[in-house]
Amino acid sequence: MKPLICLAFLFVGCVQNSNDKKILTEAAAYHSQAVALAKKVKYRIDSLNRISTNDKSKLIAIENDFKEWANDLVGVPGFEGEKNHDHEHGHEQIQATSSQLLDIQKELYHRIEKIHANLTNVK
Repeated sequence: MKPLICLAFLFVGCVQNSNDKKILTEAAAYHSQAVALAKKVKYRIDSLNRISTNDKSKLIAIENDFKEWANDLVGVPGFEGEKNHDHEHGHEQIQATSSQLLDIQKELYHRIEKIHANLTNVK
């Protein structure tokens, strides 16, 4: 009977690990998309800072939002070496469940989307 119980625990652990891996893979995808969009945002901010703009105060506010977003950026454990992860920033690994990490990455992605949308209105 003991081998059956051990096998049951092993099976449950594998199912949980498999589910966690799927969730973390989705979180990593959000992270990669957010970072790719952040590169566009950074390029646009830099471009607008080189020219004279009528919306300078708006640009400064967006730039501050972007800096805050970059400071809040966290990685996804196990995906640090992915091939499309070629950006440099100081994000930390945090202690969270896979579901919490997914929620965090979704939130970060939606924030950078909003920053990008606000930036398109700067002239």
